[in-house]
Amino acid sequence: MQAVRERKSIEEQLQQVQHKRKEQSANVRERSAEHEEHSVHRKVRSVDLTVTVEDVSDEETDMYEADDARRLRKLTQKFVGHYGPITALSSDTTLGLVASGSVDTQVRIWDMHTGSCQHTISGHTDIIRKVQFYDRFLLTASNDTRIRMWDLALLDSVTPQPSGVETTSPPMTPTLFRRVAPQELCCDTTFVGHTDAVTCFQAMGGTMVSGSADATVREWDVASGVVRQTIDVKWATGDKQAGRVDRMASYTQGPVGYKQGPASYTQGQISETRGTDDGDGGSIGAVQFFEYALATGTSDGIVRLWDLRTSQAHRQMHGHTAPITSLQFDERTIVTGSIDTTCVLWDLRMGRELHRLKFGNTVGSVQLGQNTARSAHAAQVWVAARDRSIYKYLASSMQQIEYATDFGVVNARLEGGEARVTRVQCVESDVLLSGDDEGVVKMWNI
Repeated sequence: MQAVRERKSIEEQLQQVQHKRKEQSANVRERSAEHEEHSVHRKVRSVDLTVTVEDVSDEETDMYEADDARRLRKLTQKFVGHYGPITALSSDTTLGLVASGSVDTQVRIWDMHTGSCQHTISGHTDIIRKVQFYDRFLLTASNDTRIRMWDLALLDSVTPQPSGVETTSPPMTPTLFRRVAPQELCCDTTFVGHTDAVTCFQAMGGTMVSGSADATVREWDVASGVVRQTIDVKWATGDKQAGRVDRMASYTQGPVGYKQGPASYTQGQISETRGTDDGDGGSIGAVQFFEYALATGTSDGIVRLWDLRTSQAHRQMHGHTAPITSLQFDERTIVTGSIDTTCVLWDLRMGRELHRLKFGNTVGSVQLGQNTARSAHAAQVWVAARDRSIYKYLASSMQQIEYATDFGVVNARLEGGEARVTRVQCVESDVLLSGDDEGVVKMWNI
């Protein structure tokens, strides 16, 4: 009997041990499941966090997927019609119009929203160098020595007669016998005075300032077309060699032999005073004024700041080794581009160089972007450098962003497009115009 009791006791102990082991196994499984569930939640939170960080940093990062490009930079409109490279751009958001000038000697006015060509102005006989909307007018300048002001309302009203006789309504007018094209009647004023190509100008507040291959700057009264004053840059600076570019006589760049349209064009040759055949540079390659302050960029590579009240240059900034093609300033900074393939950002108040950007070709156009930081070191610069990209430079981070112009991938040189950007112009803070050497103007939402 004693042996039976001991056996039962042993069996009860074994059952208790097995029961404890089952409970321990169940506890282990529960802990494992909880751990796995916790790990999954933690991974999900990690993934969500990563996505959030990427979304926040989209605007400043340099690496984008192709799917992001449509959102980051969208081609909103394309204007096709010119036979030669684009040399001038302007826009007016109030009128909803874009104007472009070209080597083909034509000025075209486009509807900003539909992309259709509203008018083709053939009132010049040489390369168009500058266009600008001014009130209800369009100002145009050319290598034919003239600046012309076109009335946009009259351009809308004149139409060729179906009989082929170039006249206007009413039928019997003096122009019928002189056979003047109806479009010529839309020219409100022709500013005559320069003796060589008009390479640049700016109009604002009833005043226009122009620069020419004759090495003079002229101040005009826009309403009357009368010259207020003429500044001889050579005489005013005491430099008889101002405007000469003999050292650049052998300079060539870009493709040659444009054979499109009604005329034949040859790119790449540089004139002593007029600049290149692509419409870059010249004795005075760029001007801008505000009230009595005037800035000029000349063929000796020097930026000069003038006082229009005294007609004297009070500051010179040396930084380029070839003719200056473009400049723009605000109250803090000035940016310049040159045939020497560089773009320089200057501190306007101190007159010193802040940043220098080097490109592979002529910098034909520069624009200052929106700067809300009120600091010269926070400037944004847009650059067209005669390649397939548009460049944006952020001075605050010293970051250069490249936007390819053939399709939507950012920061990549693509082989699909051959058109090279010649001009760039800011329309609004997030809208940009570009013109290329195939005569196409594009509007971008960046």
